[in-house]
Amino acid sequence: MSRIMQNYAKITKRQAFTLIELLVVIAIIALLIGILLPALGSARASARKLTCASTERSAGQGVLMYALDFREFFPGPNTSGANYRRFRGPGEWWGMNGNTTELTPTTIWDWISPSLGDSLGLSPNRAVRTAQIFNNFGCSEARTPIDSLFIAGATFDREDFERVLDGGQGYNQISYLTPGPFHYYSSEYGLNNGPTIFSGSSERYLVGFEDPATTPRSYKPQLTRVGTQVSNKILAADGTRYLTDDLILDFDTNPTTAFYSSFGTSGPIFEESRAYGRNTIPDSTLNVDLSMRHAESVNALYFDGHVESLSKSEMYTDPNPWFPTGSVFSFNRATPESVTFMEAQQGNRNVAKIY
Repeated sequence: MSRIMQNYAKITKRQAFTLIELLVVIAIIALLIGILLPALGSARASARKLTCASTERSAGQGVLMYALDFREFFPGPNTSGANYRRFRGPGEWWGMNGNTTELTPTTIWDWISPSLGDSLGLSPNRAVRTAQIFNNFGCSEARTPIDSLFIAGATFDREDFERVLDGGQGYNQISYLTPGPFHYYSSEYGLNNGPTIFSGSSERYLVGFEDPATTPRSYKPQLTRVGTQVSNKILAADGTRYLTDDLILDFDTNPTTAFYSSFGTSGPIFEESRAYGRNTIPDSTLNVDLSMRHAESVNALYFDGHVESLSKSEMYTDPNPWFPTGSVFSFNRATPESVTFMEAQQGNRNVAKIY
């Protein structure tokens, strides 16, 4: 063998990998992947949280624009939804079923369609419009599909909803919930004695609850009455309902449902909250996981249009952002953290009031 061939054989032999060296390289690569994957997952979750916050800011801008056009009243069951609580006769019913307009609320609690329906290009069909709100305008972290539909009462377009659910589009979990206390009239009126909506009509505005706080009798769902600082009051936050005791995720298709529907909530201070309550579902906290989906925190949209992140602890502790200023805290059916917080805030005063 020539000298050149001998040198080439030596070089080739030195450059080859042994089995042990190859296994070491594979182990190092696997270790690096194990280290980098959680960081990559965390980065993706952070990106989805930022996207979700941006979507909420867009929702806030729509609500503020609506309020400018309607004497500071913001959309909800006792404003944009109130006109649809009047029975319009067979065929039209309450004016929400089937095909209407992109601005028609899908239920009386729908505050998104009346404020953003035209800019989002929502469908005139109620079932499709609901899917667009849940899927296209929803939080990017809200990816759990709805299991089934809760169909009752005035749902005369149920076939439309069934077609969307079973036809491939489906419905994602509900993304954003608005606190009910900012929409109801005061419980001081009594359950069936709220102010009448229409002159000469028996239909009345919806009245809220006295626990865990009673809103002032003078309260109306207007920006000017929300609080002394609207930047401290929450218009909407991440939240999902409705999870049944059997862990089936559905939503109410009844357009005239009185309690929260797919767009409202009692809020996290109410210990029995279906969206945020820790002991609401037997042997499960899945409802909390679905609602506080950003690493046990939520994005909260305030009435001035800005968005903040709130931790689980903050959600359960401070009632002030969740009720109008001047509401009286009853301490009943409230989270233990909020009871301690409000006892300190009350001090030596006769009643505990929301700031």
